Amino acid sequence: MQATLIFNKSSGSTDSIEPQEIIEALRRKGFETIYPQTEDENDLDLALEDPKDLVVAAGGDGTFREIAIRLLGRNIPIVPLPLGTANNIARSLNLSSDWEQIIEGLDEPYRRPFDMGCVRLDSSSYYFLEAFGFGYYATGLAAYNPEEGKSVLRSLAAFAETVNNFFTEPVSLVLDDQDISGKYIIAEVMNTDSFGPRIKFSPDSNPSDGIFEVIRIDEENRKSLLSYFTSLINGELTEQPSVLLDRGRKLEMIWTGNYPLHADAVVIDPIREPDDPGLFPVTVEIIPSALELWLPVEAKNGKE
Repeated sequence: MQATLIFNKSSGSTDSIEPQEIIEALRRKGFETIYPQTEDENDLDLALEDPKDLVVAAGGDGTFREIAIRLLGRNIPIVPLPLGTANNIARSLNLSSDWEQIIEGLDEPYRRPFDMGCVRLDSSSYYFLEAFGFGYYATGLAAYNPEEGKSVLRSLAAFAETVNNFFTEPVSLVLDDQDISGKYIIAEVMNTDSFGPRIKFSPDSNPSDGIFEVIRIDEENRKSLLSYFTSLINGELTEQPSVLLDRGRKLEMIWTGNYPLHADAVVIDPIREPDDPGLFPVTVEIIPSALELWLPVEAKNGKE
């Protein structure tokens, strides 16, 4: 079999491993590996025009997302090698960070389906693997601006400033014909159990079950934001009395365009012009079994 290796040199742990080590490990498992250089999105497009029998994604959550979007609907299996910082997707799959163990398991891989989310806004579509949402996190992410590169200090400053400055407004939300409208300081449609910098917002989420968890925190609890962060660290958020959780497959939202949205680490900027009364319908749907992942059998012990 032939494999294509996508290796993100800027991911968190890739400085401790060389692509040739992965290529050699794959060779021992019977794979002839192509390793294209991918410095930008155009390179990645070209590299995945003909991805052969298998794609090995060596990098973090962002790397996996970019590969997944390009392989959607093409029936090409992916082997994730979690070499990033957060590795939320790998953690949701109970996947070891030992890339050699993952490749060793390719003799008889555990083939697991993986859902994706699709956000439709106007004529644009955005895809997510972890979460889509609005409120505190999306506003802080927009202030941080991932396009400027990674910086722990800059992210702390952006989110600290956001606590006091972001605003909320009533939002119309319909989940599978159920009205869940409200005024929320944060609302997230979760596919994996964690998103962002390992924020474990939805411990029971399973990216292979064909359903989303939609978690919201009411505006009345803005003053208790610190206690929510403590709960997140302890993995106890959904035990907080003011956390609302519903499950569904299709969310319809009316967006005023006054505040940012996010799809994973991609910020969808406000689009409303001053004095523009326009409203923008947003549809969020799950794509069940959008991808097939090849994992070691040890990962079967996770949520299925």
